[in-house]
Amino acid sequence: MLSNSSGHGAIVRLLSRRALTLAELAQATGVSLPTLRRAIHDLSEKRWVAPSGEHTTTGGRPAVLYGLDATHHYIFGVHIQLPGLRIAAVDLAGDVLCAKHIAHDELRPDDVVREVAHAIQAIIARFPQRNPLGLSVATPGFTDPDSGTILSIGRVPGWQNYPLKARLEAGVGLRVSVANDVDCMAIAELAHLGAWPTANIVYLGFDEGIKVSLFLEGRQYTGPFGNAGNVGSSVLPVFPATNGPEVAKLEHLVSLRAISETFDAWAAQQVDPPAEHYMALRQIDDHRAKFRALVQAATAGDVLCRTLLEEGLDTLAIAIANLLHILQPGMLITGGALSDLAPDLHQHFDAAVRRHLPPLISNYLVIQKAQFALPNQVCIGAARAFLDRCVLADDFLTTVGERAQ
Repeated sequence: MLSNSSGHGAIVRLLSRRALTLAELAQATGVSLPTLRRAIHDLSEKRWVAPSGEHTTTGGRPAVLYGLDATHHYIFGVHIQLPGLRIAAVDLAGDVLCAKHIAHDELRPDDVVREVAHAIQAIIARFPQRNPLGLSVATPGFTDPDSGTILSIGRVPGWQNYPLKARLEAGVGLRVSVANDVDCMAIAELAHLGAWPTANIVYLGFDEGIKVSLFLEGRQYTGPFGNAGNVGSSVLPVFPATNGPEVAKLEHLVSLRAISETFDAWAAQQVDPPAEHYMALRQIDDHRAKFRALVQAATAGDVLCRTLLEEGLDTLAIAIANLLHILQPGMLITGGALSDLAPDLHQHFDAAVRRHLPPLISNYLVIQKAQFALPNQVCIGAARAFLDRCVLADDFLTTVGERAQ
């Protein structure tokens, strides 16, 4: 039966993946068509569900497709970037109603709460006819997923044991959830592809840190600290020593920051061509922008840039191949800054990964570059992650805005 909100939630979750007919919903939920019609009626009255087209058939009357209603409810997605902060209002279809980027080199936790609260008040005033469901924060680092406390963000001082969820709920008056930023990036990518995974998928997020998002047998695995798959902390040997191999963390060898710093060191030593040839690249402060510039230079034939990137990709491939060997997924999606790679460099990484895998696993594995890369990608993924959590709540049909009326 779908007489309670958990049953209604199952419908919302299914329709958040893709539009479905009543017959398809009946097959997916295992309930009768009359029961589904009553549930769809309830959800339509609350403006969660609406017709979204017709299912093409070979004959007879086309069946109505139902999807989520994008005209009423919305969710705030917040991406704590450090540096900077991005806030977006996202409707149930995953489209951004409006967004704001706050550039700041040293945002402290209380600064984030204050900036978010101010931005949310302005957006709520801008859309008085819409209903905000809540706020989903995407953050790097270690968290307590239940309490929404940030336990630590290793690369940024001052972010330890901070009760982010509690502070935000007190400051904005909305339900708040906290998720990992790379996981949100992966969720947005999977939504863009149009299908939630039913098999094992690994999404590789490459940025200041290196993390994989794990979707195992159709379920996301986040671990006890909200960031399972933090491969940037894994260690690799770097050179032999008299008392055994020296090791270094992967993110210290290969990450946007590491590649940027390595390029600066290499370029400073160049005599032919002169070091001035690389001056413009060295002056780029933003690591993601510098990575794109290095890719462009390598594609244009610069030997130094190509060597640097290929060596970095070779090192990254070793760590990722170990993970793939253990999990044996059907697909690896390369996201984050790796989505900026030119086709030949992505092919180099593909080959480097497969070089360390046995043929059986390699032949089973599909490696593809992420297709969804927008400034608000993480905010969109955060909103979708919140929607999944929201529909688990017993009272999700009674939304926050409607309670206040």
